[in-house]
Amino acid sequence: MNFTKVFLLAILLGLIVPAASATAPPGRITLSSDLGWLAAGGADSAEITVQVFDGSGMPLDNCTVAFEVDPVFGRISPATVTTGASGTAATSFIPPGRTSGVAMITARAGTVEETLSLPIDHGPAGRVTYLDYEFEVAAGDVTVITVGAGRPVRQPGGRYPGAPRPSVSASVRSTTMPSSSTMGERRCPG
Repeated sequence: MNFTKVFLLAILLGLIVPAASATAPPGRITLSSDLGWLAAGGADSAEITVQVFDGSGMPLDNCTVAFEVDPVFGRISPATVTTGASGTAATSFIPPGRTSGVAMITARAGTVEETLSLPIDHGPAGRVTYLDYEFEVAAGDVTVITVGAGRPVRQPGGRYPGAPRPSVSASVRSTTMPSSSTMGERRCPG
């Protein structure tokens, strides 16, 4: 009789333990980036961190998360990650070059998804496109120097025709040139 009870208890435990250890489905995802924005054409990439929770708010271990982004804005590497004990995993977003805009990065675990918006701004100027100033200015006079800086920046759908050239204007008060400088040379003192 004791053998029958032990046998029935073993069967009952065999049914209960696997059901209790089954992984709950994802209930919520959070996404974050270590950078608030990226520069188009820059060398930086953003680390994207995902955290997955079950329906009761507990972190989910060993949960597969798939990422996607419009390839115009960049790529995700790796595109699929698995969460650790804290329910978190990380991947990298790498922008593609000179495209600016807002990358919409989507993470999906089961039927749950979350989207992160990551702005990509124009990169640094690649060349001087316009320079205007008076060549000769009397000491103590004020003159305006206008510098246009630019680089062709591709917008989604191709070039952005008719965009105003970025420019900077500055008022400069001239002073006497140091004795080491000669007229015609343009170099900064010091």
